[in-house]
Amino acid sequence: MLILGSLSGCSLESEGLRSIRAHSYGFLGIAHAVPMKKAERYCQYCHGENLVGGDQGEPSCYQCHGRRWRDGDPFESAAPDDHTVVNGIYRHHPDLETPLTTCVNCHGSSLEGNGTDDTPSCYLCHGQLWP
Repeated sequence: MLILGSLSGCSLESEGLRSIRAHSYGFLGIAHAVPMKKAERYCQYCHGENLVGGDQGEPSCYQCHGRRWRDGDPFESAAPDDHTVVNGIYRHHPDLETPLTTCVNCHGSSLEGNGTDDTPSCYLCHGQLWP
């Protein structure tokens, strides 16, 4: 039984156990594996060879990190070039104080992402009580 438990790998995620074992590093409130910058080595096992999601429902790494993630800094490179204001560690559009007028063109009218052009939901980081 112990051997079976150790071989089940990603299937433990749904039970909340894998996140404790594999994702023990809390970064901005989001659990990550400790060696975050070595995704090709550590994340592919569960999140898929191309990091677009695993066979058992593991999310795509690009959902938060963006399409350009692997080309540079996993956080800095996710934002477009016109996002020049750093808030926390993420780049935002200069008019970040007015998201319901500034951000809707790319992130959708509900700010939940528009499903194209790699625009994530603003609520992934900001939470449901925002704006």
